[in-house]
Amino acid sequence: MIRTVVVNLTTIPGFAYKQKLTSGGAGIVILRADSKQPGVAGISKTSGEAIPTVNTPADLFPIAAFNEAIELTKGLPYRKQAAVKLVQA
Repeated sequence: MIRTVVVNLTTIPGFAYKQKLTSGGAGIVILRADSKQPGVAGISKTSGEAIPTVNTPADLFPIAAFNEAIELTKGLPYRKQAAVKLVQA
């Protein structure tokens, strides 16, 4: 997978990264410690806004968290990185 560095979020307890999609665009993935399912959203090529997938719960992954992740990863270069996993200590 090709991703940006992982960034910490302040709007929700979790972290996020941006990755290239097979469709040619970019997407945001948010991981939370209290949820096994990640939040996934595409990024609109025209407006730059997040477009969450239909199976992303809005109560766990609000649009504000996706927009914060977009701002934090904006301009970061992509890099090859192994799968990201959340490990609680």
